[in-house]
Amino acid sequence: MDLEIEGLAPEDFIIPQFFNFGMKPGAVDILNFIVGLSIDQVFDNAQKVRIEELRLNVIDIRDLLSNKESIKRTSEKNLVDQQDIIALKRIIDWKKKIK
Repeated sequence: MDLEIEGLAPEDFIIPQFFNFGMKPGAVDILNFIVGLSIDQVFDNAQKVRIEELRLNVIDIRDLLSNKESIKRTSEKNLVDQQDIIALKRIIDWKKKIK
């Protein structure tokens, strides 16, 4: 199953784009760029997820952490990023302990 969005064409992904679908906490972010990592690295490390007939590549938690640490925003969103970094590190540590 492919995600079809009316009015969206492959050419729309030539320049860096950010798309957000849905409402939090179930919102989905789609980006064609990433800060602090190469796109090849992100795709190589991506977790392959299947939801019914939909196949998705989801960024690996360690790559998401690297991205959050690289962004260095100056707006109030930086506070959210800092909290995300703490939470991501805790999750990574917890996953290491249960292996």
